[in-house]
Amino acid sequence: MSSRNLTSNFLEFRNRASQNRTNHADNSKWDDRNPLLNDDEDDDVVHFERNDAFLWMEFHRKIQSQFGEIRNQIKKLQQLQAKCLTRQVFDEDAHSDSEIRLITKDITSMLDNCQMSVQKFSSFAKKSQANSYEQQLVSNAAQATFNTFQDLALKFNQCQSNYVRKLQSQKDKLDQVTSHIAIDMYASPFGDNEFDQISLLSEVQQQSASPVDEYTTWREKELRDTYESIQEVNTIFMNISTMISNQKASIDQIECVICDSINSVEQGNKELVKAVQRQQRSLKIKLILFGIGIFILLFVLFISYI
Repeated sequence: MSSRNLTSNFLEFRNRASQNRTNHADNSKWDDRNPLLNDDEDDDVVHFERNDAFLWMEFHRKIQSQFGEIRNQIKKLQQLQAKCLTRQVFDEDAHSDSEIRLITKDITSMLDNCQMSVQKFSSFAKKSQANSYEQQLVSNAAQATFNTFQDLALKFNQCQSNYVRKLQSQKDKLDQVTSHIAIDMYASPFGDNEFDQISLLSEVQQQSASPVDEYTTWREKELRDTYESIQEVNTIFMNISTMISNQKASIDQIECVICDSINSVEQGNKELVKAVQRQQRSLKIKLILFGIGIFILLFVLFISYI
């Protein structure tokens, strides 16, 4: 079988492909490297710089980071409290107890600092901003921040209250158990022959009563510390209520100022309308007098001409 000569066809395809590549390179509007938007259209796009951002956003971000730290500390405190409540009765773990007290003090101090930050942010929100939209935005952010702080303080208070209630319940149960095993060691119904057994039993009871007393002392100390933390949280809530009343008074003052401004604007508008009406009347009178004067002048000229 004779083979076909494909050299001419190959040369034709190669030349055609090179021509297509040349034409595609010359046509710049179909190049993938060209941007989808022209350079002239960049003038219509508004670019925001970092320095032009709102000043209150950084402050709001810091407060949110404080809220996150408080949430983490409350979560850690709940875990430690659950661990202490579920451990054995006579298991003495001083490290966990000191850690609970330390975290409680840290949360209380963090709440105090956060309260000061929220108050500063609320006072900043009362100041006049660049426009009404920004004013509304800052006010909403301040209100949301205040509500979040209130929720965190309430959550911490509930956590401490639940812990105190569970500790008291355990203490009551322990008192019930110890009341059943307590005996009078001076009134013995046994004879002299069984004195050694009574002495041995007394020593065993004393050894078992000593850890019970230590545990009771530790529980009372925990209750006192928790009560102090609850008192501090109550103080924070009192400060919050004072801040709310101050905000209410400031809002009432702002409403009074706005009402006075509206009344003054309405009064000024009325005065302006009256002034415009008087000016129009005076202009009409001037035009009438000017027309009468021209008419008299023309009449005199006409009489003198005749």
